[in-house]
Amino acid sequence: DESAQRRRNELEISIGEARQRLLQLQESRRALSLESLSLKRDREHCTEELEFLRHVVEDEERTLEAVLQANRLLDQSYQELEGHTELLEMQRRTLAQEVEQE
Repeated sequence: DESAQRRRNELEISIGEARQRLLQLQESRRALSLESLSLKRDREHCTEELEFLRHVVEDEERTLEAVLQANRLLDQSYQELEGHTELLEMQRRTLAQEVEQE
């Protein structure tokens, strides 16, 4: 009977340890679930932020292209005006020479 009592005490200790281990595992699982949820939210936020930044980049690329196009048009206009100014200057000299000769 003493042996059975000792065995019962050992089993109760073993059950207590197993319950304690189960509680620890449940707590670890709960902590991992919370961490997983937090990581999922972080990932979703990063995905949204990345998508927003991609749109910003696309908008900036369109703006840059528009500015470059405007710059090309301004440069072309400048070149045309420069050529026209040279032509007018040549005509002015010719007229000045004609007036001088008269």
